[in-house]
Amino acid sequence: MDHNVIFIGINYRLGAMGFLTLETDEAPGNLGLRDQSLAIKWIRDEIDNLYGNKDQITLMGHGSGAHSALIHLVSPFNKKGTFTRIITQSGSPFEDTNLRFAKSRKEYAKKLAASVGCTKEILKCLRSRPADILQTKVQTFNIINQVFTPNPWVPVIDIKFAHDPVLPDYPENIVKNTNFSRSIPILTGSVAEEGMLLMKRFFQHPELFAQFTRTLPFLLFNLEDESVTPKVQDLVEIVKKFFIPKGQLSYSQNKQIIAMFTDMVFYGKIGRAIQLLRDHGPIYQYIYKYFGTHSFGDLSFYSDFKLGLKLSLQSRGIGLFMRNGFGTCHGDELFDIFKIGFLKAPMSSGPISDFDKSVGQSLITMWINFARTGNPTPMGYFLDDNSKWLSIQESNGMVAEIKTKTRMIEDTFLEKRVNFYHRVFEYLFTDEA
Repeated sequence: MDHNVIFIGINYRLGAMGFLTLETDEAPGNLGLRDQSLAIKWIRDEIDNLYGNKDQITLMGHGSGAHSALIHLVSPFNKKGTFTRIITQSGSPFEDTNLRFAKSRKEYAKKLAASVGCTKEILKCLRSRPADILQTKVQTFNIINQVFTPNPWVPVIDIKFAHDPVLPDYPENIVKNTNFSRSIPILTGSVAEEGMLLMKRFFQHPELFAQFTRTLPFLLFNLEDESVTPKVQDLVEIVKKFFIPKGQLSYSQNKQIIAMFTDMVFYGKIGRAIQLLRDHGPIYQYIYKYFGTHSFGDLSFYSDFKLGLKLSLQSRGIGLFMRNGFGTCHGDELFDIFKIGFLKAPMSSGPISDFDKSVGQSLITMWINFARTGNPTPMGYFLDDNSKWLSIQESNGMVAEIKTKTRMIEDTFLEKRVNFYHRVFEYLFTDEA
């Protein structure tokens, strides 16, 4: 990274280690979020010793990291002024069904405890078990999809059992119903076909489309079979008809299904965060459409063998395999910003094109501009069409479209998609106390 910045990655407890809850003050949950908060505080206290500026701290996260960053924005656990700006990519906790269905998380903790022989004094017993054994047992909760699985280890509303709650209410309620007054610049957005990542098993095994309708309550709302009520089934049908007005769910409807997952699992929540926070500080929004050399969509589209062969040939300049054909997938922009180390070679280390490098450098420059100034195109910087990246407040809702070139566009359909998600969410939780 050819910029004079300090980049700090935070380690924190994940899975059951970070988010198991027994709904007691001793085991309230949200330990992973507390780890993050303590790390942010440490950075603020110590950054001067690294020649940094404690008044120029930007939180940045992708996916669950974006989810966490926005929780820190609304959490009373973090004092006002702890950080200065936020960059979120492809994630949001606003109107998140997973948070709403977190009411049963205590039962998951009991199931995990029972699986390692802990039926009494559960917390004390769990602490005596080796971490690797617990982690192995956690995998038994991965039921349907290899990428997005039922995940009970998520943030919970902890106001009733934590003496210093991290998340006393749902983020949307904190912003709407309290004296929320934090005003900081936010840069946020998503890729065009986020939902492709959920299609892995269905792309590779088209025969599974016969089970697709049965799995939709989970894939759309993170609900398991025992939680699927007639109301939920009705809602699933409404969502299906909105995205696929004609025909049955089948392999031939891939693009429509990807659009459904993109909006219902990703973009609806991101859009609701934008709608609810737009009165609390400038928001710069982007939609990432660049289809680079590497794509997480290829992980969904190809079997492991075909993917390995494709990338091996590609690294030698031989392009025998077609691209996945569905566009940019959740996480694709990370290939242009970071070297993705958790993937096997050659995907993590294969060559990238000059366009990849150009888009990556442009992204990094705009992200760093924002971290420094609160504006991705401050004085002296312009987008590829010689325009400025304006906040949604300044531009009446325009967004930056990132492809081989970056430009400002007006996309009124984005708002319609978010509003549909909001109506579905409200109907789903109408009877919630």
